[in-house]
Amino acid sequence: MISLEFRDERIIYLIPPKEILLDVKRALNKSKLEIKEIKIRKNGWDIYASNNDSYANVKITYEKKRFYPFETFGEIYINKLSTIAEGDEDFVKKIKWNLEISLLRCLP
Repeated sequence: MISLEFRDERIIYLIPPKEILLDVKRALNKSKLEIKEIKIRKNGWDIYASNNDSYANVKITYEKKRFYPFETFGEIYINKLSTIAEGDEDFVKKIKWNLEISLLRCLP
């Protein structure tokens, strides 16, 4: 079986980081991955999920600050979402799709 790797990194503005965490957990579950570990850090989470032949590592980091062009809102959340996943072609397609659907409100 050929194993493929998927990498994605994105910046998400305004959305509270706990909401992004819920969206990511939903995408991992829909991708048939079991969340094995969630490490809580000062400004984020590291999530590891896997099944028999596929895995995903997701890192969410955030800060809250004033940011142009959103200055009128005051301090806003600026989140960085990094994903590395590996598995067969069907799994890679599935996790990409599930992340996109779960994070629809975070479109650039």
